[in-house]
Amino acid sequence: MIDYTIADASGEASGYSYLTLTEIKNYLKVDASTDDSLLTDMFYAAASYIERQFKQTLKKRDIVMQYNSSEKYIDLLFCPVTTLTSITYEITVLTFNKGYDTVNIYYTSDGRSVPSEIKFATLAYIKVMYDNNRNFFDKDTPTIPPTETIQLMSPYKPIVI
Repeated sequence: MIDYTIADASGEASGYSYLTLTEIKNYLKVDASTDDSLLTDMFYAAASYIERQFKQTLKKRDIVMQYNSSEKYIDLLFCPVTTLTSITYEITVLTFNKGYDTVNIYYTSDGRSVPSEIKFATLAYIKVMYDNNRNFFDKDTPTIPPTETIQLMSPYKPIVI
């Protein structure tokens, strides 16, 4: 089973910065500043969803991937990988022709260069949330990402074999 932890890299701000509030407001054709904090919250929610569902890092992250011996392949989720920090492995009983029990891979993923498809997917998701802002806060009926977001993100969907 693959297990992972993902955390903000030390020194990074808590928010995403690949879109500005001005870009979001221009896309939505909003002039007033009364909804700035709402739009910022929606941006963080959309970016967080995209990051989790499509295993892309959209800001600098420290990541630990842990694989056990049942895994046939070691694949680093949450790309792009900027720095490989360390690799550790554990062997509890040394037997012939048996590999590791667990492997831990520590690396940093830098989300500074976010592709335009991800930016447009985020904007499309924010538009749906903004148009249906009551559903954005309703826990029973969460806002579903639009078809445009899913289509734009399809090349980034992780493939598991």
